[in-house]
Amino acid sequence: MLLLDADTPNECYIEHIAVSEALRGKGIGRLLLQHAEQVLLDRGYTSWSLAVAEDNSAKNLYSRLGFKEIKKIKSPLKGFFVGTCQWTFMRKNFYPELEKKH
Repeated sequence: MLLLDADTPNECYIEHIAVSEALRGKGIGRLLLQHAEQVLLDRGYTSWSLAVAEDNSAKNLYSRLGFKEIKKIKSPLKGFFVGTCQWTFMRKNFYPELEKKH
């Protein structure tokens, strides 16, 4: 897992997370994300975000762990390197009660 500081104060961006295909479905991704979340909370972050390929089943895991879809992204550059252009940007706020009500 690769975590980067984001442009938004106190937010961390997950650049990349992967679990070997042979080990998927065994809870490893969930454990990685839960551990990373605790580290971020301990360091004072208030949210984290990621972009996931539209057809990636990991979107379900992110949703179950509290990530919300923010917007759809079309990225020809990612399409060139990864093979898919359609992405979903997701964010999880660690303190949703502090979010602004619109």
